[in-house]
Formats: sequence, C-alpha cells, structure tokens
Amino acid sequence: MEATEANEACGKRCAVSKERKLKFQYHWLEKYPWIQYNSTTDGMLCQYCTHIYKEDESVLKHTQGAWISRPVSNWKKALDKMKTHAASDWHKLAKAKYDAERQIQSRTRALLCASTLNQKAKKSTL
Repeated sequence: MEATEANEACGKRCAVSKERKLKFQYHWLEKYPWIQYNSTTDGMLCQYCTHIYKEDESVLKHTQGAWISRPVSNWKKALDKMKTHAASDWHKLAKAKYDAERQIQSRTRALLCASTLNQKAKKSTL
C-alpha cells in the first residue's frame, strides 16, 4: 500500500491523531509516586519538594518554583521533566528530609500509643 492509500484508508483516525490532546497520565504515579496531580490547575507538583521547600525563597528562586509552587504541565515533555526532577539534588534532599520527618512522626505516634496503653493497663489493675 502506498503512502497516499494508507492516508486515505485511515481517514478521520489519522486526522484525530494529529490533533491529539496530551494530558496527565495516571499510570505515571506508579513510577513517580511523589507526583501530586491537581486537575483544577491541570499540573503536577512534587510532594516532597512542596512540603520541604514551600517557603524557602532561595530554592524557589533557583528552581523558579517549578514542582514546588508552580505546577508542571508541559505534557509533551512530562516524562523527561519527571526523570530530570527525580535525579536532581534538590529532590533527593527533599525526599530524605520528608522520609526522616515521617519516621519521627511514626515513632512519636507509636510512643503515644504505648503510653496510652500503659496508662489504661495501670487503671484497669487498680
């Protein structure tokens, strides 16, 4: 089949594919679980960087706010942008700090639960 016949054979389907509308793909969350997608802004933020750097002017100035306060929504280059961000020192440091905070919170909750259980046990023996 020649090129012109192929174009005629696919008809409207080809026209639609030329006008495809790029959008966020939810399966990206499997590989990049740190992504926070907001359908209202139709953009992505980094959960770790937003949490750690949201008020750090030096980081916001350096990154121009991308992934922190300015949603990323260039869907054509989204995979490259996610890969680059995940490999950045800013992101790696933010993830380490975020994970450390979560560990502290988890330990604190465990200690509070243990303390509450001990107090209840003491009251029930009285």
